[in-house]
Amino acid sequence: MASNGNGWTPFDPRSWARLLGLVHVPMFGTSTERHEGKHSVLLDGEASSFALSVTNDVDFVNGDEPLSWSWSANLRHSVIINEGRSEMFLRRWDAPTGSVRRFRSPRNARGAAELLAILEKAPAPRVDDVILFVLRAFRIIRNSLTSADGLDAIRVLNILLLGADAVLRERIAEEEWSHLRTVQDALRHLTHPQLELVRADALSRKVLQTTLGESLFEYFLTPEPATQCRLDPDLLLRHASGQLYQEAHLRLEREIRQLHLTDLAPDTVPTGLLTKDVRFTPPVLARSLVEQAFDAAPRDVLVKTSVEILDPACGSGVFLQEALRELAQREFRGKITLRGFDTSPISCAIARFCLGRAKEDTPGMDVSVDVRQENSLKADWGNPDFILMNPPFVPWERMGVEDQDIVQQVLGTLATYRADIAMAFIWRAAQSLRENAVLASVLPTPLFETHSGREWREKLASTCDLLLLGRFEGYGFFRSSIVEPGMLVLKGKPEPRQGTPSAIRVIMAKSGCEDLALRALRQKRQLSAEPTHWDVFEIQRSSISPASWMPRFRHVMQRVEALASAGVPAVADLFDVRQGALTGNNGVFVLSATELAQLPKKERTFFRPIASNSTIHDGALEAKEFVFYPYGRDGLLLPTETELRARVRDYFTRYLEPNRKALAGRADVRNREWWDLSRPRLAWQRLPRRKIVSTYFGDRGSFAYDRTGEFVVLQGYGWSWRKRPGQGRRRFEESLLPWAYLALLNSRVFEDLLESFCPRVQGGQYNLSRRFVDRVYLPDLSDDLRVTGTLVEELATMGRRIDAGQMPELESLDTLAARAFGTPLPA
Repeated sequence: MASNGNGWTPFDPRSWARLLGLVHVPMFGTSTERHEGKHSVLLDGEASSFALSVTNDVDFVNGDEPLSWSWSANLRHSVIINEGRSEMFLRRWDAPTGSVRRFRSPRNARGAAELLAILEKAPAPRVDDVILFVLRAFRIIRNSLTSADGLDAIRVLNILLLGADAVLRERIAEEEWSHLRTVQDALRHLTHPQLELVRADALSRKVLQTTLGESLFEYFLTPEPATQCRLDPDLLLRHASGQLYQEAHLRLEREIRQLHLTDLAPDTVPTGLLTKDVRFTPPVLARSLVEQAFDAAPRDVLVKTSVEILDPACGSGVFLQEALRELAQREFRGKITLRGFDTSPISCAIARFCLGRAKEDTPGMDVSVDVRQENSLKADWGNPDFILMNPPFVPWERMGVEDQDIVQQVLGTLATYRADIAMAFIWRAAQSLRENAVLASVLPTPLFETHSGREWREKLASTCDLLLLGRFEGYGFFRSSIVEPGMLVLKGKPEPRQGTPSAIRVIMAKSGCEDLALRALRQKRQLSAEPTHWDVFEIQRSSISPASWMPRFRHVMQRVEALASAGVPAVADLFDVRQGALTGNNGVFVLSATELAQLPKKERTFFRPIASNSTIHDGALEAKEFVFYPYGRDGLLLPTETELRARVRDYFTRYLEPNRKALAGRADVRNREWWDLSRPRLAWQRLPRRKIVSTYFGDRGSFAYDRTGEFVVLQGYGWSWRKRPGQGRRRFEESLLPWAYLALLNSRVFEDLLESFCPRVQGGQYNLSRRFVDRVYLPDLSDDLRVTGTLVEELATMGRRIDAGQMPELESLDTLAARAFGTPLPA
């Protein structure tokens, strides 16, 4: 077999996989009859996965098999290489019959990369893929059964797929299978192992007697109308079972049961709501985490006589399937124990079926499968060699009382404010890791830096070695998720600890670039071509602390390291950041300028303009909304209802009295007057005070200067200078510093730093809460040994222009901001 000299062999599918960072899987299992040539699946992602066949059969190129195989395996493309003629052909199952693109076989690695680029840029299929084809039948099955139990529908689907596969392998006559009628009829044609696999003994008499009709028995034997592809159930279950059953489970979760005739019902948009903590792991991510876990384990773990793998939130079993596949690829020869827990009976049934099929496909391996319907946090996890999981993401306030009690028991003193159930899963895993055992887990990225998780992260770091941190920005990678996904890999520490722990690998990707990042991670590449889209790199352990494990792009983390080395202070060193007032009912307490003007002049004195999201724009503060703020030096200025009625009669009549019940029912005003604000923040807002203000969520343009001190910060934050002036120095408010900081805070340089410490919310803005901004680096402009007076003056000039609503040219502003930081900032 010829090599091009750099280790890549154009006629070896494994060589293609290594070069492109894809997963190589034989097209057919060892239990399936062989086909002439070498046929493989090169997996990762949706657009970039493809079928690769190397054969000298000239008729194969234009035949039906390549398209039916790739369609059945849920792959968009089929690549066929004729080694004898050094030709390569590209086909798609959704293209017109006879549409074949012909190339010379790649002579070097660059040619292979160019092919992958062609596949990635190709449009999505124009007709339904195999998953929708099967799900259409699944809907018919559900509507045919009188049982409302979705688990019965899953089992009947499995029966029909196994039967259709037996027909394809000529173990059952097609004519005989096509004329069956009931579920019981189908079971009579399955083998004993197949009956055990589908748990036929669990089907009720009513289900067994259900008439499915000829259409369903013929459905999987008939070519798909639009493409004329024929289903190969073995390839479907071997390569696409994860997606198929996850989609089927989603249908069961989302659809409101509808009645259809027992016919081929059209696919409709699912109705109903999906539980927010229900999410399924994309197989591409499961594969990558399995690989990282196995790579992290010492070599002796994978040459032992036995290995145990646990997924305590197994769902359809995708992690365990990928683990078995990876062990087969690594030619593991010992005993394999696959364990899974899930509270869903449907998930458990799917996992057992898929793992049973995978076990049959590896007849030379000693595999034991144990999937139990059980609450994982109550179960015995033992001490497995690997724990692989995607735990549920459920914050404290959305847990039931029972779950809250369990989480409290698992976390103990680590269960602080707003604990997430995922924290309990990961902590339980860390406690179960023996020396050198590995945990690879998905988790919600907020857990990397939530205040409630600080002690949890600190304890994890002392218990385990942190090997990998990952983050996929955005919300598109996990269907239906409203939480940004992250990932981590931990390894149990040896005792006593030997040597210095290795650096931490970081993987980052923006939405749509996840597959590229995962391929680079597999290839152990350290630099991306588009470092702002995805990146894989390493950081020193000193770069993170329990305060935050949040992974960020390389240039962002390098910037933080540069500023720390230069001794630049943080916001908390210079300013006291305080949260603004909360009214408890803005509709009553906050008036527009027009509404305020309709009140008598004497009543308006009890209102002050607000600094909030609605009044801060492009760094300028506008007095267009006002809050009822009846407070003075000694507290409430209207301490009795009699005074309230007398002094703000119109406001009382129009706004307060009609809402008395709602205002009195606010939890924060119990034992106080019902017209009090929920949290007025009197300690620092009762009297006018000049201050920098910010919104609660924001970015560049979300900082302003309250030059009169009259504004009440509402929901956002007020920044007060905390350094005392030296001898002969002017107070902060009397100097140029407020205006200089106004310019600095509204620069793109500072906005980039916010990315280093402040999590984004769904709208893309940053959370500007004190616990995040306190750690953001900010130069001390009062330090004339590091910052010249001329620079402060230039910044102040820009700050005054911003306050006047005249945002300066950003490049000039950023140039001054970078000078103020006093260190080169990576782009």
